[in-house]
Amino acid sequence: MERGSSTHAAKRSALLQQAVEAAPMLIFVADESMSYVSVSEYACDVLGYTEKEILGMKVTDVATQPTAGIDYRRMVEAGWLVGIARLRCKDGAEVTMRYRAGETEVNGSPAYVAVGWLE
Repeated sequence: MERGSSTHAAKRSALLQQAVEAAPMLIFVADESMSYVSVSEYACDVLGYTEKEILGMKVTDVATQPTAGIDYRRMVEAGWLVGIARLRCKDGAEVTMRYRAGETEVNGSPAYVAVGWLE
């Protein structure tokens, strides 16, 4: 690989990371067991949890709709899902999020990324 193209890839990666962190989007990354492995700062701000708190939770600890676990399994089986979720904030309030979720690979393992926006 040429040095210039690796520099370009590094710049692109850094720019995308900054853009994702600054975006007013709720971004959650979970593993096959529904445990969160990463979350955007905006999602933490909206829900009132710290990143550490969310990383100690599962999708069904935050998503309150009765079908949350079933929806997650459907997404894993299909590789993607579009939907609406009710999320519980730390103070007990709930917000509604529209999302698009899909499978990707991170460090050789499957991961599931949900990108959402508030209703």
